[in-house]
Amino acid sequence: MPVPFDQAAHELQVSPAKLRRLLAEGAPQARRGRRGRGGAALLDVPAIQAWRGLAHDPGALPRILASELLEILAGAIATAFVETEGSHKQACAGVLAGAWYLCAQAVRDHLAKLDKSIPEITVVPLQMSHLREIYRSSGRVGPSRSPLDTKHA
Repeated sequence: MPVPFDQAAHELQVSPAKLRRLLAEGAPQARRGRRGRGGAALLDVPAIQAWRGLAHDPGALPRILASELLEILAGAIATAFVETEGSHKQACAGVLAGAWYLCAQAVRDHLAKLDKSIPEITVVPLQMSHLREIYRSSGRVGPSRSPLDTKHA
């Protein structure tokens, strides 16, 4: 389960400065931080531990991938939405958010076959929540419940 920066530093038993250095060196983040309210980075402590021990344990790679791929997929899908033009753009938002969820779940399930400790998807990236809201504001009627409804970054 992803945790805030300060909690991650405490769980990793490192100083905040050391954790910042690790992140600058490429340690995985469940959600990259940004400025503004609700923009705090979320860190996957077991993934960072696996990343730190990767030189000694090549089997840790699935855990690292699970931590980073969901954000990477969300960024690519959000870019596809931004580059979409035409009157159908709002309608595409819901389809793209759903596509993210299906891709993310498929990646998670595949990685879980390699490493049973891969967690379920518990955090939906903010970009996907925004796409879902754009779709809802279009006035089109979609499913009353979806996996994206209950999980927000």
